[in-house]
Amino acid sequence: MLKVYPNGFGDEFVAAFKEKHQKHCLAVLRAADLFLEGKVEIFGIESDLDDLLRDIDPTTGEKWPQLPYKDYRFHAGAAPADVKFFWEYMKHYFLVDAGKAYLLTKDEKYVVKSREFMERWMEKTHFGIGVSWIGHVHICQRMLSWFSWLNLTKGSQVLDDGFYRRVDQYLREQEELLSSEYENPRNNHKLVSIMTVCLCHLHFGREEGLDIWMERLRETTNQLIFRDGGFIEQSTSYHRLCVEALLVLGIALQNHGLEVPDFILDGIERSLNYFAALLAPGGTLPIVGDNSNEILIHRANDFWAMEYLFHLAAFLGITVKSLCSEDSEALFYLGSSTEVEEPFKCSGSFSFPDVGHYVIKDEKNYAFLRAGQFGMYYSEQDRSGHPHSHCDQLGVVLYLDGLEVLTDPGTYRYNQSDFERRIMKDESYHSTFLVDDVHQGIYTSSFSYAHTVDGNGRANGRTIIGELEIGGVKAVRKVTLNQGECEVEDEYRILDGREHQLQIFFCLSPRFTPVEVDQTQVLLQHIGTRKYLALKHDLGLMPEVYPGYVSREYNQAEPNQRLAFKTTLKQDLKVNFKFRFVSKD
Repeated sequence: MLKVYPNGFGDEFVAAFKEKHQKHCLAVLRAADLFLEGKVEIFGIESDLDDLLRDIDPTTGEKWPQLPYKDYRFHAGAAPADVKFFWEYMKHYFLVDAGKAYLLTKDEKYVVKSREFMERWMEKTHFGIGVSWIGHVHICQRMLSWFSWLNLTKGSQVLDDGFYRRVDQYLREQEELLSSEYENPRNNHKLVSIMTVCLCHLHFGREEGLDIWMERLRETTNQLIFRDGGFIEQSTSYHRLCVEALLVLGIALQNHGLEVPDFILDGIERSLNYFAALLAPGGTLPIVGDNSNEILIHRANDFWAMEYLFHLAAFLGITVKSLCSEDSEALFYLGSSTEVEEPFKCSGSFSFPDVGHYVIKDEKNYAFLRAGQFGMYYSEQDRSGHPHSHCDQLGVVLYLDGLEVLTDPGTYRYNQSDFERRIMKDESYHSTFLVDDVHQGIYTSSFSYAHTVDGNGRANGRTIIGELEIGGVKAVRKVTLNQGECEVEDEYRILDGREHQLQIFFCLSPRFTPVEVDQTQVLLQHIGTRKYLALKHDLGLMPEVYPGYVSREYNQAEPNQRLAFKTTLKQDLKVNFKFRFVSKD
């Protein structure tokens, strides 16, 4: 059996965990008890397990057809619903909650219900038929949920050899598909697929065939994770998914008494150095590119919480920042915490030129700028692909005094041709610019652009700089933090001798709203604290205020507002924007 957890889950550990981390335990038991009632929660929607087992979609009530998995089409009009909801259920994260609940309570009812569900699932699931066989990464997430549940329920009197044999047969069928199709697609799905095949080798005791898959994983890791620690797909969410995959495999190898290859340790360390530099006030990453709730380590904590990664890495001997506080998820996973008391000096400017991400920050003030390659592409000829990128070159994320001022809209939907999906990848939903409606890439489907444009950037002291040529104009943006104030200096140079229409956008945090707008200043109020922030500018025109929304997690939209400064570019233009807190008077 695969050893997922280093933690032995003894009575002493469980008692101490329950006493120290009551909030975590309550969240686990709440989810597990809902599962006992035959229900699960999917993106905020309570769904019936019996319906889901009959392939009834939780959002529309329509039944997904039983087709060979390669015959499905998911664009609008060809599917009964947004498949992402059904895929989320099919990851079976609720089994991990049930397994944890069994450990915390020693009540066999959680194992009984889990076994009943798994038996029904295996009975109705035929190899290669149905939506559960689509999306390599979702198969991997389901398999890891089952591996975790097997570890968490080990020793239960409800389980017998016959059940274990049926589970292993089902796991082998999924491994067979992952092994035969690991090369397609080539992005995060490939890395997670190979990692899961490696876990299967450990689970089934086939260490003799592991070297081949380790070499494939090494090649894929080096393709997806740049030397500077950034991620080729331009998505901090999917980057974290891949780091989780490397952490899970590294810990599993160590649990089985095997050496963890240097490329795994190196990939984790590079990524976490990048993450540590990008962490905004509050310890979360800026949203770059798509974010779709894709995780491997199911946990009760906030989706964007990052501390557990650094604790899991410390278990493998990788320490890149201080770990002075206990993380409940890492503690449950590992059984003990590693403390690194030396504080991590993470202020100043940070450059990641391979991925094109630049950061300046101090304790409470923070600015992120994107200026690099558009993202992973599949065709050199027309630079098409880029499955998780957005048109946000020269886009800015900004915090002042610990409060988010400028944000990234995130991702609301995944279906092809879905309106929210398309607009939230657009320049006008990011803090960047648009010339004559010439976009940074031509949107061809939910997961594809063509004819994309790259930027380039650099850091210079307390200033980060990005450059982009598009539509006959070259833009140079300089972002500077100075004593709690942020200055954005833009220069637009006409390259083709023509007149152009220029739009400059700022995507506001949902917590800030304009209360006064004139030709030199926008006064913003922070909802909740009643602080006021002035955005001063020298354009001499009033911006338009557009409604929008932000979705940091899938299907979870918050309303926000966007500012659009529109002007005719008849000659080279320099414009200055300054953000700083002011008194109302």
